Amino acid sequence: MSEAVIKEVSQSIDSLDLVKVRVGKNGAEDIKKVGADLAEEVKAELVQVIGRNCLLFK
Repeated sequence: MSEAVIKEVSQSIDSLDLVKVRVGKNGAEDIKKVGADLAEEVKAELVQVIGRNCLLFK
């Protein structure tokens, strides 16, 4: 994950509380790990993973 992605998700979750993040096809294979890592970075909870989508809640 790049700093730009983390910054954008952090700003979105601060204003919206609930954010859906889609991991591209060329992204990592373990979507749950990516979602958990991103949630930790932005101080949120990983609520759900469906396919290549992660739902984060503050």
